Parts: sequence; structure tokens; C-alpha cells
Amino acid sequence: MKRKISSFLLSSIVFCCTLFFNANAQEVTNIFATPSTIDPKRLTGIWNLADSTHYTIEFLDYPADFILRTNGGGAYYFSKDSTGHIYSRGVMAAWPPFDCELQFLSNDTLKITHSQMGYVGVSYVYVRKKL
Repeated sequence: MKRKISSFLLSSIVFCCTLFFNANAQEVTNIFATPSTIDPKRLTGIWNLADSTHYTIEFLDYPADFILRTNGGGAYYFSKDSTGHIYSRGVMAAWPPFDCELQFLSNDTLKITHSQMGYVGVSYVYVRKKL
């Protein structure tokens, strides 16, 4: 009887793990994909949400890292490579971690995709704030 229960539990665990990893295979691939790099000078400063001037974000360049600060007080951290460029993917300290992917649509338009492991990302478009 114990052997049947053990066998059933083991096969259930294997089945659940298979479903989980198949459902998240694309996400796992994206997590480990090498992000592109961006010159921080292109980002540094204030950006407005494309459809609202009331929501802004700010990119801050520090010697050790690059930070995206949001209105809500959150911050995403981007690593720098040996040339001082930042990687296009940043993270927010949380568990599971929040992910932030940067993609330029034009020189003054930026698409930012926010996601959390296990969930589909949400994208927003920002435009550089005119001085």
C-alpha cells in the first residue's frame, strides 16, 4: 500500500513539474537570453508616459549602476558592462523578482516591459520630457 501511495505521489509531482516547466519554457528562455546594451546618455533624465504627463519616470546614472526610479517609489537596477553601457534588462529587488526590459522605438520614445516571473509582461510607452 505504501509503495502505491509513494508511486502515485512521485508521478503526480513529475506531472505537475512537467506542466509548470512547459508553461514557462518561453519565459525561462527569455530570462537567460543575453540582453542588448544601451548607452546610458540616451536614457538619463525624465520621461513621461506617452498618454499622460502626470506619470513620469527618471533614469539616474551612478558609477556602479544605473537606476530607473518610478513615481511610486520603486526602483529598477541595471548593470553596466566594462564599457559603461547598461544592459537593457533590469531588476527590482523582490521575490519573485520583477523584470524590466527597455527597447527604443525612436530616439525620444521608449517601450518598457514590466514583468514578474510566472506572469505575462505589461508594456508602456514613454517619451523623453522636453526641457
